[in-house]
Amino acid sequence: MKPLYLALILLVGAPVLAQESRPSLVRASVAPAETREVVAEGRAAIPTDADSPAAAILRAKKAAQSQALRAAVEKALGVYVSARTLTANYQLVRDEVTTRAEGFATLQEVISEKVTPTEVRVTVRALVSLRPLAKQLKGLGLTRAWRIHVSEAPGTAPGACEAGVAALEDELVRAGFVVATGPKDADLLVTLTPKLTRVHAEGLRTAAGPMTMHSIRGELTVRAVRAGEVVAALSASETEAHISPSTAASESVASAARTLSPRLIESLMVLPASLSQPLALQIDGIRSATQVGKIEDALRLLGGVQSVTRRGFASGRARWELEIYTDSLPTLSASLETLSVARLSVVSESRTGIVARLSR
Repeated sequence: MKPLYLALILLVGAPVLAQESRPSLVRASVAPAETREVVAEGRAAIPTDADSPAAAILRAKKAAQSQALRAAVEKALGVYVSARTLTANYQLVRDEVTTRAEGFATLQEVISEKVTPTEVRVTVRALVSLRPLAKQLKGLGLTRAWRIHVSEAPGTAPGACEAGVAALEDELVRAGFVVATGPKDADLLVTLTPKLTRVHAEGLRTAAGPMTMHSIRGELTVRAVRAGEVVAALSASETEAHISPSTAASESVASAARTLSPRLIESLMVLPASLSQPLALQIDGIRSATQVGKIEDALRLLGGVQSVTRRGFASGRARWELEIYTDSLPTLSASLETLSVARLSVVSESRTGIVARLSR
């Protein structure tokens, strides 16, 4: 505790301030996105029991849009749950999540609409609210259990954040996260940086003799890092009083940790569970630029695909670069072979690329 005492002694010469009465405030400089824009497709048969053809088409349009919202939610599921987990829990996810798509997704725009004599097909842009979706999946026990290592930031005075680390670990465990004892065993590294300020000192007369009540403000900054990227950065401050300056400092840091823990937990809850990666896709045997366009549109609708960039088309060969969620890689080849716009056969696959051929 000696460095901590030294820091407090250096602050004694500063003007004495009145003890703060402002409410605690958690400030966020970095936080994961809480919504995701998704393009999805929906289809619905035109009912034959409607009062009029116009009424039948209207019902089919609404049904197609509802199916598109369910498809949008299904695409967003890949952010939190691996394809293997989704397959194993298909019925549970369908009953508890996708059938309630309207609670997680909002229709932003109908991009296209096609009416045939038997069905309506729509492509929509939807906004998926990730926080309620993540909470529902977490309640079902389907989300990935993050392993988190909590520690003082490098350069922090030894022991200055010990109480804050313990308080935050306790809150994370209560929320269902796994606290790792070492950084090598963790998916996320959470570091705490304290800033201590003496805001008031008041003399007291007690039976034991004169004493001083020290009020210390502890401002705590927490950073969560995954794979070298800062995914959450929050700060909060609390003021505690004690006759021992070190105890007041320790308690203020612990209080600040408990104050910001709900917001940190929410940020980690909506954090995507799977990292994305680029993947090269080559398809041979394409006969026209029109086919290239149709395949490209279908690729954008595939679950787990974040973006599609065309790299070229010549001599019947088209090349794209896909940005995909890593967890969707094992099922991507099978998804390609089920595209409705083209009959594809996957010739080879690896973690960095897929080669497919258009069947005649």
